[in-house]
Amino acid sequence: MSESRYNNALDHGQGGGTVLTTSQVDGQFGGLKIVTESVIASWTTSLVNGDDLVGVTLSAGDYIPARFDSITLTSGVAIAYNRYGAGKV
Repeated sequence: MSESRYNNALDHGQGGGTVLTTSQVDGQFGGLKIVTESVIASWTTSLVNGDDLVGVTLSAGDYIPARFDSITLTSGVAIAYNRYGAGKV
C-alpha cells in the first residue's frame, strides 16, 4: 500500500477526536462527524470546493472525510477526528 493511501486510511478517528461547538478549534484533522444539526462558519480545508459547505445546514450523522486544520461552527455539535500520528515525530 502506498504511503499516501496508508495515511488516508488512518485519518478517520484512529487518532482520537475533538468535540466542537461554536468556538474555533485548531489541529490536524482528517474527518468531521456531525452530532447534531450543524452549520460551518469557517474552516481551513484541502477540499477543492470546501467553501461550498460554509453556511450549509448539515444533518446529524453526516460525515465529511476531509483534511482540515481549523474549524468554527455557527451552531450545532460535531466531532473533528484527529489525523493519525498528527503532531508526532
